[in-house]
Amino acid sequence: MKSLFSIVISLFTFMLFVGPAAAQFENIFQNLFRQQQQHQRPAIPKVSDSYYQSDCDKYLCQDTLACVATPVDCPCLWPDSQIKCILPNKKNYVCISRPAPGDPAPRDCAFVNKAYKGTV
Repeated sequence: MKSLFSIVISLFTFMLFVGPAAAQFENIFQNLFRQQQQHQRPAIPKVSDSYYQSDCDKYLCQDTLACVATPVDCPCLWPDSQIKCILPNKKNYVCISRPAPGDPAPRDCAFVNKAYKGTV
């Protein structure tokens, strides 16, 4: 009976000292990760000012702010790493990542057209 009592007292004493320390570490880690999450949020560019102050008399592309004749003439946002694929309706386009060199099944504009038609 005495040994059970001493075990219970030992456990209680252990929890008395370890509990607050564990709670403090949990609080530290939560704050640390919360700060990392706040720093990882991408900055939202203020495009609206540039968009509304543009002198474009044709079509102003929403993502690049290029002034073009028609929406389908808009360039890709990252032309060095993207391919512009005009869809079969000739009114819309999508920009896709350029395939990696040596990719056994590269996705290109032919793939996009098949996907548009639902044959993929």
